[in-house]
Amino acid sequence: MDGDWKLCSCRPVELEEHPLAFFSWSYERLNILHRYAGWVTVIQVLVHLSTYCAYFVADGRPTRLLEREEIYGMVAGCSFFFLAFSGIVIRPWWYELFYVTHIFFWIVGIIMLGLHQPELSKNILQVVAACGGVWVLDRLLRIGRLLISSVSNEVTLYPLSDGATRVCLKKPPMGAAAGKHCFLWIPKIRQFETHPFTIASLHPMEFVIAARDGFTADLHRWAVTHPGITQS
Repeated sequence: MDGDWKLCSCRPVELEEHPLAFFSWSYERLNILHRYAGWVTVIQVLVHLSTYCAYFVADGRPTRLLEREEIYGMVAGCSFFFLAFSGIVIRPWWYELFYVTHIFFWIVGIIMLGLHQPELSKNILQVVAACGGVWVLDRLLRIGRLLISSVSNEVTLYPLSDGATRVCLKKPPMGAAAGKHCFLWIPKIRQFETHPFTIASLHPMEFVIAARDGFTADLHRWAVTHPGITQS
């Protein structure tokens, strides 16, 4: 059960709308903390799983591991392991697939964790609900800020000679500062995706984005075919 409690302590570090962003830390630096928190969670799950399995087998009660609540716990553990796997293997290969699987297995993992320890007297369910609530709040804050910042905003793209793309926004979001990150949403490129980038400057608000694959490659292709054309 200790692993269930410790998961909550890692959750604030894993937020996308991270509290430490207040100090103008870049997304890359915050993402390192996010990954470390994920690895700590996976290690805790591994220790929790191995010690409990060893205990019940040594106690002559291996069938305890086949009870419904224990199976829920195993599914939760597998979900967190796949989160780590997707970050190592899928993320460098296909970011969009990584992003979807990351969210999916986080939701599965947190639900299964709650079902693993459903007794209210143990307070585990309350901790899991708090973790889920923080995650939902994080998403709602991001959506709210995105909608507010999108009102009467426009974007202009310029292809750069080194294969990068200069992205200029008509107005910066509230609280923006050079060196901080924000989630960029350009429906003309990807209607249902946002991607984090570090702000290069504020007057005007600019990003300089290297073209790699997926969204950034599509962004650069659009800039090449529509250079300097403003999009709402």
